Amino acid sequence: MTNAEERDQGAIRRFDEVNLSQHSLISVKERVTDADLNWTVTYSLNGRDYNVSCRGLPDYGSPHGIDTDVSAAIINLFIELGCPDDDTISVTAYQLLKSAGLHINGQNYINLRLSLMRLEGTQYVISRTWRDAKRGRWTSSTFRYLDKVAFTGKAAEEVDEQSLICVTLPRDVTASIRAGYLKPLHLPFMQSLKRPPTRALYRLLDAQRIDPEHPERRIGAFEVKLMDWAQACKLNSDRPDMIRRALAPVHKELIDRGVLTSVEYTGRGQKQIVTYVFGEVAAPPDPRIVAALMQGGVTRPVSEKLAREFSADVIEQAVALHAALLKDGYKARSKGGLLVDVVRNPGKWLWQVVEVVVLHGSRGAAGRQAA
Repeated sequence: MTNAEERDQGAIRRFDEVNLSQHSLISVKERVTDADLNWTVTYSLNGRDYNVSCRGLPDYGSPHGIDTDVSAAIINLFIELGCPDDDTISVTAYQLLKSAGLHINGQNYINLRLSLMRLEGTQYVISRTWRDAKRGRWTSSTFRYLDKVAFTGKAAEEVDEQSLICVTLPRDVTASIRAGYLKPLHLPFMQSLKRPPTRALYRLLDAQRIDPEHPERRIGAFEVKLMDWAQACKLNSDRPDMIRRALAPVHKELIDRGVLTSVEYTGRGQKQIVTYVFGEVAAPPDPRIVAALMQGGVTRPVSEKLAREFSADVIEQAVALHAALLKDGYKARSKGGLLVDVVRNPGKWLWQVVEVVVLHGSRGAAGRQAA
């Protein structure tokens, strides 16, 4: 674990179960078709061969979209509630939506119910690559992502904020959690990514950074055959151009947000290799510093970039200087733009405050315009 991760434990101490995240059981696709209902994929990642089968329910389809958010929230709620002996947690629909980082509205209550039905109704078979952390060996596993889902209160089709949801997790998953087979997951960061496919790929990529036999180890780059990667992402295509096109907007957001520094393709056709070079998101920025920058008008992506680039002391001093400038009447064209410049060029703006105190005393610098 990095120093930044240790520093942030109190604020973002969230986890992912390693088997679930490394097998990427939830499709990167935002929408699925009938062709995605049942699938079997065979691929190789980091020198390990995977064979995974999925059987979904016709009425709900196989897991995709917000199922990434819902499943990650359930894992963390299970841990927060002390890993109950009966493997069951009871939460309101409102609590679950909030934990998943999803907007609280009528449509998302409908979406939540559908997501839970998909996760309960889909069966997976994993051959020889399920890690039994307690015994330190590789095995096979057959399970549903959620073993049982029950709604109390209103009818299941009328889920609202007061609906109580009882969720039972599968025994293999809860045994793995109790054995500590977990990796840190920067859940607030994942939830801040705009699109479900980006969040799903982020979760999968973050899992590929670790050695499944030694989860504490992390790598800085990840190389994979394009066709293997399509199988891992459940893209259901054998056309390299279509695969790259589907991943392009996801890659762009992950690069823009600092998860990746680059994505490179080498080779031709189905023999192409994808190389991911990771950014510093494994050492997530201090959420307190990010929040202070955002309160100063800086967008979240720029706030996170600055929080990784500059020390907390530098940013805290810049935020205080920025507040002093505005209090003294400095009229900035962009409040956030001014704060960014103060962070990057503190000496320039410190002189502005000194000038106000020396020349104007308690009078502000009203009327001065940002350059």
